[in-house]
Amino acid sequence: RIQPGLAARLARPPAAGLEEVLPRLYRARATSAETHFLLGRTGRVLALDYGYDLAGIRFPNRIDFWTKRTLLHSVAELKERTGAGRIDTVLATHYHDDHVGGIPLLQRLFGTELWAGENFADLLEQPHEYDRPCLWPDPMTVSRRLPLGETAHWEDVAITLHPMTGHTEFSTLICLEFDGHRVAHSGDQLFFLDAQTGQLSSPETASGFFSNHVYRNGLALGGYVDCVRRLRAFDPELILSGHFPPYRPTPDVWRTLEAAAAAFDDTHRAVMPLDDDGVHFGPDSQAAKLQPYHLHLRAPPQTAPLHGWVLNPFNRPTVAEIRFVTPPAGWSAPAVRLPLQPRQKRAFATTLTVAAGARGTRQAITLDLTVDGRPFGEVAEAWVTID
Repeated sequence: RIQPGLAARLARPPAAGLEEVLPRLYRARATSAETHFLLGRTGRVLALDYGYDLAGIRFPNRIDFWTKRTLLHSVAELKERTGAGRIDTVLATHYHDDHVGGIPLLQRLFGTELWAGENFADLLEQPHEYDRPCLWPDPMTVSRRLPLGETAHWEDVAITLHPMTGHTEFSTLICLEFDGHRVAHSGDQLFFLDAQTGQLSSPETASGFFSNHVYRNGLALGGYVDCVRRLRAFDPELILSGHFPPYRPTPDVWRTLEAAAAAFDDTHRAVMPLDDDGVHFGPDSQAAKLQPYHLHLRAPPQTAPLHGWVLNPFNRPTVAEIRFVTPPAGWSAPAVRLPLQPRQKRAFATTLTVAAGARGTRQAITLDLTVDGRPFGEVAEAWVTID
């Protein structure tokens, strides 16, 4: 009542429904991130991602975790089209909230199984551990962690996941084979843009390709080249995307993808000090991480484990000196001295001591990094909440 127009969006959402992409494969028409459904021979349903419907993400206009809610979508349409009144399994492409935020709802309603690549399943199960963008804060139960590079089966559907970095390192290229069809899902890795409208589009109507990279998601050079190489080796008849309709790769599309993937690496090498002898933390410039990122303790706490990793910015063996900046008066964490091989990312563990009597507080802890005598400052943080 006090914000006219917002309620109308929820009451009159965009036209929903399903469209058939291939026999047994359906696409939801009105979701924020693309959602697809594969009908099993037994009548069960496998969903590829399950995030927001368009009404849920647009209401209200302020988009924060505490204002967003995922609504049940596509189930009524599935029942009408296929007779299936539930979603039995979700296969996640990556961990971002617009792709997975509805999964806890499915798990509560239907006991839906969640399958995810072993390289990001932990972010879904323990989001409080990580400092990464677009984490959905509700922990999800991952029923099956799929090894990368190995073929698993859901009914008669062969599923092979490959590591994929670019948009995020916590992602997989999904290759599906069923009924003689070969279908790939590239998540949010490969995007095409209509320059006139500024909207995402399929390559048939697009003016060009752009790389949907986000540095805090984790990024490595060669990721786009590797993704396109794996796609070509799989030779799909259809490619599903995270944010625009499926498309069939053509010789022109392959040429565009290969040129753009190479250009991504060339551009970053030209504008960043990424040569072998340079001092750098890679293209994403992340020197270290502390875990858990959100540490929740109940009073009276005394100690709590902390762990994380640091990266050697030098192309030679060095020693990292890790110091923790904690609140004064009784808080502490012992420093860590860690030998590192060239460019090595290495894990460490320590113990946080909390001041006696600390209660009802939220405090920051930071990681101060020095490598080979060169200080890099406070490069990572974690938050400690004490009830």
